[in-house]
Amino acid sequence: SIRTANQSITNRFYLTLNPTRKLMGDATVSFFPNPVEDKLTIEAYGSRQAQVTLLDLNGHILSTTDFRGVETLDMSAYPAGMYVLKVKTDNGIHTHKVVKK
Repeated sequence: SIRTANQSITNRFYLTLNPTRKLMGDATVSFFPNPVEDKLTIEAYGSRQAQVTLLDLNGHILSTTDFRGVETLDMSAYPAGMYVLKVKTDNGIHTHKVVKK
């Protein structure tokens, strides 16, 4: 609740405590676990269609998958290191860093 000299504003802000989850419009994107050993789960709820792209740090596309709701990405074949996860939903593109153990 914010109060100024002329008005009071309530219910304007939202607090998100999970750093791997971003709210954008009506779509919610999250992924876990991070760091990952073998299987990475990606959730994109509130979007009709989503696309997940895994890139290395040089920007090379390692995999691209269209999905709806939940997708499991098998990362067991990739070496340990840092990767970029790009999730495209109806409401935009969500980009995250993923660490592979």
